[in-house]
Amino acid sequence: MKASSPEPSPPLTILQCDFLKIRPAHAPSPSLHLLGFTRKQTSPPRDSADIFEPLTEPGPPEGGFVAAQGASRRFESYPRRGRAAMECEQQQQLPFDCLAHVFTFLQAEQLLRAAAVNRLWNAVANSPALWRCLCRRRWAFCRVERASEWKRYYLRRQGLERALGCGRPGADYTCTTLRGHAGAISAVCYLTDGEPHIDTAQGDDDYDDDGQENTERGKSGASAPRPEKTRPLTCVCSASNDGSVRAWDVHTGQQLWVAGQVGGTAVECLVAVPTLGLVVSGSRVGEVTVWDAAGGHEVATRADPTPGVMVLATCALEDGHFLLAGGNMGTLRVLALPSLAPVRSLLLAEDHTLNLLSPAPVGTVILVGATHSPDVPVQLLGVRALCTVDEEEAPPDPRRPLPPRPANWRPNPMAAMVTATLPEIAGLGVLAAAWFPANPARLAAAVELADGQHEVRCFDVALDKARGRARAKEHIAVSEVAVRFTIPKEQWATQAPFLRTASHNIVLTTLGQQLSVWDAATGGRLATFSDHKQQITGIHVDPFRVVSCSLDLSLRVYTWAQAAEGMEVAAAAAAAGQQLVSKYTLLGGSLTCSRGFRNVVSDCSSVVGVVQANNGRDVLKAYNFGL
Repeated sequence: MKASSPEPSPPLTILQCDFLKIRPAHAPSPSLHLLGFTRKQTSPPRDSADIFEPLTEPGPPEGGFVAAQGASRRFESYPRRGRAAMECEQQQQLPFDCLAHVFTFLQAEQLLRAAAVNRLWNAVANSPALWRCLCRRRWAFCRVERASEWKRYYLRRQGLERALGCGRPGADYTCTTLRGHAGAISAVCYLTDGEPHIDTAQGDDDYDDDGQENTERGKSGASAPRPEKTRPLTCVCSASNDGSVRAWDVHTGQQLWVAGQVGGTAVECLVAVPTLGLVVSGSRVGEVTVWDAAGGHEVATRADPTPGVMVLATCALEDGHFLLAGGNMGTLRVLALPSLAPVRSLLLAEDHTLNLLSPAPVGTVILVGATHSPDVPVQLLGVRALCTVDEEEAPPDPRRPLPPRPANWRPNPMAAMVTATLPEIAGLGVLAAAWFPANPARLAAAVELADGQHEVRCFDVALDKARGRARAKEHIAVSEVAVRFTIPKEQWATQAPFLRTASHNIVLTTLGQQLSVWDAATGGRLATFSDHKQQITGIHVDPFRVVSCSLDLSLRVYTWAQAAEGMEVAAAAAAAGQQLVSKYTLLGGSLTCSRGFRNVVSDCSSVVGVVQANNGRDVLKAYNFGL
């Protein structure tokens, strides 16, 4: 009896093909031909609706990351399969565009593991478009020159953030002492715009499947050593009362240039203009000098008979860049950059020190005032009206006769200004003020009440134009937010209250040895940190971290963590979407030779603190995380 041949199986549809089903990165794929993987079905088939679902957070691969890394590097060493088997597998794979769409749901670590499956998956997982999406999803701004550098930029910057989050001495950062000033350091600032200069000269094989830098690559000797890479400079500039302005390379600790005359007039303030490559200093005798940030050459200088320049600020308009200088006699000067040509001069606080200049993030309004002066009102000025000269204010044409004016007539420089005052704080001394970075129309101000208590108030500021006129004139509308919160006076720092803002409605204040985080929307205190043993003397806040300095010669680093990471936070912090997590301490040395930190600044790859020395020769402590 002749045996009947088996019936041919029906062709598989696209939803029944097992090789198209998305699995977590730690599950073996049937299309793999690597050691340790098998084609045997180990789990029931998934529903077709789950094929293009975004992946959940995967666990570690079988054997750990080292095994997965070794498997991906041994891929080329296996014998080549037959042509028929390769053509069959190619027919069973998704097209490039479909895989690219599926891979948009993966994270960076998952893309690194997917690149070890086969050549097609490797090409898709390494496409610059996917890594560009990851970069822009995580950071607001990325400095990438070529499209092929997006992956290396992500891995390098991720490693930099990991080092800033751990802070292991020797492994994550190096500490360098910057010496050279012969007096007390009065101001310090970065010459860059705060965005990291990521070195993307490294290759893809310099990182393993978890995004960590591969330190064993040079030990194996499998590849020739690469030439030494040039690292972009991260420059910081400091000014001292010895009359000098110095620039330093944070990575190497080398002094790049020194400007000014040592032993001359003390420099009080400093501001950098990264877009123009300039740095501006103001001296105690009212002299303003513009220096070239690259070489330290003097670009322009201007002296004012009004003594003292206490604070500097810059603003940018379509007409150019302008410098605002506040003096210790209450005079506000507006100068054009880089020539320092005078635009206007206003007397806002007679016989008082004008030491509060805070431009709004959008650059339309600036807050001007004198701290600790209840009889001097804090004003809001329109930047455009302040930095430009109207036709009515221009010098008269000698060929055109002027209308008759009274004998006692004097020009009013404030007539063309767009001004406003903060409501409900008349007669109260403003101690500090700051704009919210994610809500540029909102301002937080700390005021001193009559009973000695300190209160934080928030204001909404809007720059509008009057309607119904042939020539519209701007006006500033200010309204106070209903929520206020009070801080006891004895809890503030004895030198000056520090108030900083973050996100939409987060306020940070220093309370002597404590750092407190407040929710401006509800007025509740979110967290309090007591990591310092002595008074806090400075604080730096950016979208990634918070750094505080103290007289105990230590720097404390905090990082912002999303509330969705599973940590217990207050309800207000969960609503705000952020919380502050205390990470580690950076030590500055011994208190036998110094009196602690006085100020601190930071960017995305380094932290620099000003150490007050006992002998009067202050130094800088630079902590470099860009190893």
